[in-house]
Amino acid sequence: MFDAYTKGINAYISSLTEAEMPLEYKLLNVKPEKWSNLRSALLLKMMAKMLSSGTEHDLAYTNAKAVFMPEQLNKLYPQVHDSLMPIVPKGTAFEKPSLIPVKPSSADSLYFGKRDSVSVKEIARPNENNGSNNWVVAGGKTQSGAPILCNDPHLELSLPSIWYELQLQTPTSNAYGVSLPGAPFIIIGFNDSIAWGVTNSQRDVKDYYEIRFKDKSKKEYWFNNQWTLAKQRIEEIKVKGGSTVYDTVAYTVFGPVLYDEGFQGSDSAGRGRNLAVRWTAHEPSNEGFTFYKLNRAKNYDDYVKAIATFQCPGQNFVFASKSGDIALWQQGKFPARWNGQGLYVMPGEDSSYMWQGFIPQQENPHAKKSGKGLFTKRKSAACRFSISLLYSGNILNT
Repeated sequence: MFDAYTKGINAYISSLTEAEMPLEYKLLNVKPEKWSNLRSALLLKMMAKMLSSGTEHDLAYTNAKAVFMPEQLNKLYPQVHDSLMPIVPKGTAFEKPSLIPVKPSSADSLYFGKRDSVSVKEIARPNENNGSNNWVVAGGKTQSGAPILCNDPHLELSLPSIWYELQLQTPTSNAYGVSLPGAPFIIIGFNDSIAWGVTNSQRDVKDYYEIRFKDKSKKEYWFNNQWTLAKQRIEEIKVKGGSTVYDTVAYTVFGPVLYDEGFQGSDSAGRGRNLAVRWTAHEPSNEGFTFYKLNRAKNYDDYVKAIATFQCPGQNFVFASKSGDIALWQQGKFPARWNGQGLYVMPGEDSSYMWQGFIPQQENPHAKKSGKGLFTKRKSAACRFSISLLYSGNILNT
């Protein structure tokens, strides 16, 4: 599917004459580069960076822990604010979790009781207010008797615009809505049978671990009572008008070392610290397949199967169908943590602080209301769909 999409883009680029080049290319005196499947894959990772790399506060909380007592921290920085009202009704019965992570025996002394700070300035932290609103109303509460689904995405302003409106029709499917530049599918929209929308879950899916290297070469680190080889990757950073910069990044069992002695890796006393990051966006995933299946979904079961391949960023998938079903499902690959895990920088010298597993899809927050099929014979569309797009301050309602 991505091969065909890439081939189509490149065929169009190749057909352009100098006069037909878009204005921005003429102003910058450049020509469009050939597209690749990698670019589409990186698009989804960039969305993960925008929506799930700024939801954690591990470094700030670690510094706060050096000043405040645990009970003071809980009052100042509660994990769940008392004013936050979940959409799942109070009193809803949930099954017992299939995975109950175990807190390490050293947590009180080496983790909660450790009061070291980190002198790290996070670079280009995403706007925490990036997110969206969505809602769906059952046909029993609407004048037409049909469900109404609305999605209002709030994302950063960019050129090209992050959203564009289109209808995607093939011999086997017909979907309408909005997509992202570089995505071959409708991201938010509807087809002849269902409508769907997405908002950011704002779940914390990134944790930091302190690494102890054998020496400044960063070729070995201490893990589970032995020196372990680190994988090293040389990043090539080209600088316009200057020399190319080469940066060696060490990869550990937790993930890449994001901060080290050469890049802000110190504490308040000036001692070197090495912080590796574990992030679900680094996991293999197939978010693109989710939208391919949603574009062609016919019912609630198709919707549930479609979102199963979506891992990061965690999203609230809202749903309505022509048969009257409505649903909401918070979907993503969420680590199952013991209480307090990942709030602060964790010890990275053994496996006891690693993630012990992920919450199964069926245990993610979700709700469904079945329709009665009273309006399936209506000639007009059974699902009303609304989306508001922000283009440089202008609202477009469809």
